[in-house]
Amino acid sequence: QHPVASANAYLGISTFADTASNLLPLTRIADPSVAIPELSPRGSGTNFHAALTEALSRFRTDLPPLATTADGRTRQIFRPTIYKFTDGQHNTGGDWHAPLTELRTRSWKPNIMVFGWGDADRDVVCEIATEGMAYFAEDGQTPDKILEQILRVILRSAIRLAKPAV
Repeated sequence: QHPVASANAYLGISTFADTASNLLPLTRIADPSVAIPELSPRGSGTNFHAALTEALSRFRTDLPPLATTADGRTRQIFRPTIYKFTDGQHNTGGDWHAPLTELRTRSWKPNIMVFGWGDADRDVVCEIATEGMAYFAEDGQTPDKILEQILRVILRSAIRLAKPAV
């Protein structure tokens, strides 16, 4: 409903378990045709390598077209943020350190906010998260409530960042 957020807030959704898959490419979330996909647990493994590799792939594919507007002007892309939810410990797939290092050294250097609950490995959650961006759910907190709060923060941030300086 806010014109600045409407023009500047984008969301992409990928999920992971044993493998990772993209459910929603980076999309302007104010677009009325956008349907947020249903998210539900799947698979029996936790593959951080697949999750981080999928994030790299999405940024490589989805960010470049955003840098230019339809009329050819250059658009500023604010530092993207990955919100990663996990209730497990990495137990399948390759070493996740290489894709994490690449994410952190690319020009877009995303913030990585990791939400852990249940059996999530606290040390690994903190290692993957950007400093100060690891969160551990309290008993009774559910991913859907956390995601709802995150979307509010994203919209407030987009509005604040896009306001002209006074």
